[in-house]
Amino acid sequence: MKIIFRADASVEIGTGHVMRCLTLAEALKEKQAEVEFICLDLPGNLASFIKTKAFAINMVSNNLQALSILEEKRPDWLIIDNYDIDESWEKKTRPFVKKIMVIDDLANRKHDCDILLDQNYGAEELGYEKIVPPNCKLLLGPKYALLRKEFLEARDKIRQDKNDKYEINKIMIFMGGSDPENITEKALDAVLDFNLHIDVVIGASNPHKQKLEKKIIKYKDVVLHTQISNMAEIMANADLCIGAGGSATWERFCIGLPAITVITAENQRVITEKLSSVGLVENLGWNQEVTHDMISSCLQKMIYSSHKLYIMSDMGMKIVDGKGTKKVGNEILQNEEMKEIFLREAQPGDIENIFKLSNDPDVREVSINKEKISWEDHVLWYKEKINDINTLLLAVENGHSSFLGQVRFDIMKDMTIISISLIKEERGKGLGLEIIKKACNYFFTKFSKKKIKAYINPDNISSIKVFQKAGFIQHGEEIKNQNKYLVFYFEKTT
Repeated sequence: MKIIFRADASVEIGTGHVMRCLTLAEALKEKQAEVEFICLDLPGNLASFIKTKAFAINMVSNNLQALSILEEKRPDWLIIDNYDIDESWEKKTRPFVKKIMVIDDLANRKHDCDILLDQNYGAEELGYEKIVPPNCKLLLGPKYALLRKEFLEARDKIRQDKNDKYEINKIMIFMGGSDPENITEKALDAVLDFNLHIDVVIGASNPHKQKLEKKIIKYKDVVLHTQISNMAEIMANADLCIGAGGSATWERFCIGLPAITVITAENQRVITEKLSSVGLVENLGWNQEVTHDMISSCLQKMIYSSHKLYIMSDMGMKIVDGKGTKKVGNEILQNEEMKEIFLREAQPGDIENIFKLSNDPDVREVSINKEKISWEDHVLWYKEKINDINTLLLAVENGHSSFLGQVRFDIMKDMTIISISLIKEERGKGLGLEIIKKACNYFFTKFSKKKIKAYINPDNISSIKVFQKAGFIQHGEEIKNQNKYLVFYFEKTT
């Protein structure tokens, strides 16, 4: 399965969109999916980091270029995590992708997608059903939070020693991957007033990295971590986090790490305020309005609120179980078994499916006999073929036994002719190569023949390409029923 993510990172946008896509991408890659990224070439992009995760990345200047890449790649799934994209661009991608998934937090624009994910608290109340197609599958709420597997692994090993005597000895500060306003330093200055160990986490695109390094090197109980891969471990070792809203919220909940939060972007505001209203976080408000004294005062209060910290930790872990990535991945891959190809010899019960397929206008157009077939003629022909020892008629099915097409081998003394046709819904999905290979293997196993011949309409470029990929080699042309056909041969080598 080929999957392409369309997501961006920059100093202004932040890194959250790409990071949560990487989490899902890694899970899908473990299931043998072929994954690539398309990203805008913006200051502070995560192109190098994406490459370190062994994913191909296509850097573009605009969405028109992105569309061209999709036209070339033609993925099974396009997964979009971008606030600037709506149904107008999504509709343009439809000819080039089989399915579309959108990751959103805002519910402020229409989408043309097959799956929509909003992992945020209260997403069920945003009215997504009004802005997506009727058949779109909605994955809403923190139970679908995209977390790396390290959080699920760490979850069972932590907080076992925590009780209502919850104490704060270690503080974690994480304001997101970029933090252009440098709220990290403001929080650090406030926490330095307390005798606590401090872990400061920043992203590679943080523009204040050097300034923070110069300050932190002066303090033995302060450690700076840059673009880390062990976030779960650092969170597990902390007793309280001072951090931004956004995706890190669900990481903290999974680990059971209470937090003092700062709103750093508009898309965090509603969610953070909701969480604060039910006591799941302590919210200080917008980053521009947060002061040193506000952070210090809130931290002082939290230090003397051990029971409240315990409740926040326990409630967070109940809301986020760490299995969201697996749930989302299963939704994407749940029909994968339907894409498995199975071949069996045609039975009397296949007569109607093959009749409908044989009379498909596109099938007739590329056939040697282009006349429409009557039911009466088909019945006679079909009964003869399934009982003919010189004909191998195979039905093509998926894992749910749904009819996809047929392959026929007409066996002669020195030559066997192959023909293949698929139902309209399955064309253009890249199934032809696997079907031809499996059909030829089936044939050679059953018959002691060495050569297979195919007649292909010169205008049927897709068939020409797929037969060539299957090992067929062109050997001239022939005229059949006053029409020219290219002749291809496949020869068994062993």
